[in-house]
Parts: sequence; C-alpha cells; structure tokens
Amino acid sequence: MPRLSNLRLTTLCAIWIVSAWAAGSAYASEEAIRIPPIATTVDIDEQPLRITVSGTLVTAAKPQRQESIHANLEADLSDLQAHATELLRAHLDQSNRCGLRLSVEHAELTPGGSNALLAARVHVEKYVCAKALGRQMTTKLIAGDGTVHVRLTPTIENSDTLKLSGEVVSIEAEGALGELLRSEPAGPVIREKMRDSIANALQKSLSKLKADLPDAIRGLASMQSVRFADLGSGRLGLGLTGELQISADMAQIMIEKLKEQAR
Repeated sequence: MPRLSNLRLTTLCAIWIVSAWAAGSAYASEEAIRIPPIATTVDIDEQPLRITVSGTLVTAAKPQRQESIHANLEADLSDLQAHATELLRAHLDQSNRCGLRLSVEHAELTPGGSNALLAARVHVEKYVCAKALGRQMTTKLIAGDGTVHVRLTPTIENSDTLKLSGEVVSIEAEGALGELLRSEPAGPVIREKMRDSIANALQKSLSKLKADLPDAIRGLASMQSVRFADLGSGRLGLGLTGELQISADMAQIMIEKLKEQAR
C-alpha cells in the first residue's frame, strides 16, 4: 500500500472530520474522532527537527445550524529535547574580547508537570579591557562553570501565537561566578535567551504545522490553551486545545474543497 505524504494525510483527516459530522449529525449530537500521528520537519537555526502530532477531535452540534469542532492535540517534542544543546548554543554562545564570554557545554529539556524545565551548563569568563602605557590590556576577572535552571510556562496569545515565560529556579555556581550569573545584565540576558531559543523553536514548529493544514480550514481554527506534558520515559510533549466553528452550509462547501485538494 503506498504511503501518503504529510499534507495529503492531513487533508484526508480533515475530510474525515467534516464528513463524519455531516454523516453523524443525523444520529448523535457529539462524536469523537481520533487523529493518527502526523509528522512534519521544521528547520530551526539550521537544525532540522521532527515534530509528531496526534490527538482527537470532538464534533458537537449547536443551535441555529452551527457546528463546533474541539481539537485536543499532543505534539511529541523528543527531537527538540535531543537537540536542546545545539539550539541554546546558537542563541547564548558569545565571545567578546572585553566583557562576557560564554559557551553552552550541555543543555537538558525535561517535563515538569504542565511546565518544562530547561537546565544549561555553561562556561563563563569575564574580561576587562584598559589602556596602560599606551597599550590595550585585557585582564581575565572571572572564569568557571555553572548551571542555570529555568522553568518554562507556555501561554497562547491572540489565538495563534505561543509565548513562553521563563523563571530562574536555581543557579549552581559559587562565589564571584554565582554573583555574575545572578546579577544584571548577565543573569536576565541568559534567562531570556534560554527562554527565547525554545519559544522560537516551538512557534516555528506550530507555524509549520498550521501551514500544512488544508486551505479550507487553515484560517478558521483558533488555539485556546497550551501546556507541556510528560509522555513517559522523560519525553516532553506539548498539549494544545483549539476550536473550529462553522455553519452547516460552510461544512458542505469545505467537504467539496477538501475532496478537490485530496485528489
């Protein structure tokens, strides 16, 4: 049996959703439909990441010939976890002649209830530059290794944008290095770049998944809530809920358009 492309499989699933409503509404007011795993690949900082999404949709008839489709989706972020070190390096590594030099040695992204925990082990050096006897002198003030732990909390903004807030849970570093990682401007900058590197990857992944939807329904769906999830064995997932509202007449039009795209 030939394999179907991601877009074709997604399109057929969409036809199944709307067709199931059209056929099932005569028998029941609500019906749950399972979405089989659908994989897509997105390039983040020149790193290809594979994201797999599965879930369920529930159709429920409303008054005045209105149809509501509730989506409960779960994205497997295992590949994002596997490349967390490379993603953070692209955003955090810096080598300033005067000032801060920082390199990410290792990073781990793990589930933490409805949040995610991001830990980055970094090597940090701080230099100061000054002129003496007509020469530019560079002096190393601080050097050492530390680990920064950040809790990431996802939210949905304007129905289609994923945002992450980042809270420093702890910093493992002693003495002057610990003070540097906790103080302005190094501490907040590191926290924000850790958060933004993961937020950027997730938003690009969601945009790619949305782009793979059929034209007929791409602009009609809206995200309502988001959370991180533990998929077992330390695998990180992202749970999304959304809703699609259409009229009965629009449902019939969508069926015809989706059938044309699937040919």
